[in-house]
Amino acid sequence: MDFVFLSYKDPLFSLIVFFSLIFILSVSNYSWGIISKNKNFLLIKKFLKNKPNNINNENQKEDLLVIESYINKMEFHKAISITLNLLSKNHEQYKELLNLLSTSYIGVGLLGKARATCIEHLKIDPKNIYALEKLLYIYITQNDIKSMKDISGVLKELKLDTSHINSYINYLEICSTNDITLYSHQNEFSKKLLLQYLISNNIRDISKYNIDITKHFDLFLEKNNESYLNEHLKIKFQEYKPNFEYNLMYKCKKCNELNWIKSYICNKCYNVGSTNIIFEYRT
Repeated sequence: MDFVFLSYKDPLFSLIVFFSLIFILSVSNYSWGIISKNKNFLLIKKFLKNKPNNINNENQKEDLLVIESYINKMEFHKAISITLNLLSKNHEQYKELLNLLSTSYIGVGLLGKARATCIEHLKIDPKNIYALEKLLYIYITQNDIKSMKDISGVLKELKLDTSHINSYINYLEICSTNDITLYSHQNEFSKKLLLQYLISNNIRDISKYNIDITKHFDLFLEKNNESYLNEHLKIKFQEYKPNFEYNLMYKCKKCNELNWIKSYICNKCYNVGSTNIIFEYRT
């Protein structure tokens, strides 16, 4: 029966210990997740239990502030639970709740529900610019160019500047077809988007597009494309690279939201073409 017992020096013993630890950690993590979920559920249930069926004006602002606080903390599931419950109680701040609900749905990636909520919001408030911009953000995420054009048309009718939106739509059309002849110069933002396309596709001849790359040098820093500069544009990378260790961040000019992930659409105010690159000193 000696073969049943394993020495601690036996490789099989190490494997058993290794997989046992993985199992214990997995079970612990799962259990902690269940406990946290139940705790959150009880907190939300307690909050909603104290709410009357007919909500009066006195506590409406409090409700909205609670939901907004969860959204700001990126606790979107809590925000969704509370918002749906309040909507079922004929809350007078119906439009505001729909706005918060669509934001929460976007936060958890439920774009289908977010789109439906925005559309419901626009049925009762067709000129709500924030709902329209949010819907545009959803269509951009889904690469629905036709719907993007429809929203851009509505925003233009509302006297909003849609030049950046149209530039981005034009950029997406070029990317989806690889047909650079579709390029339609409208502003400096459209030049930046075209330059990104040229870099991504390693296109060497950019002189005919009249692009001042010094205005968009962040594209090379983002991609760290030193060879493209040296070989194709005959520019020394070190002449433009900051002389300190840095991290790249992106800041929205409209709402000042900071993000580590590059995007031409702000994920807070949903404005197109408003993000600027900034350098953060690396400690």
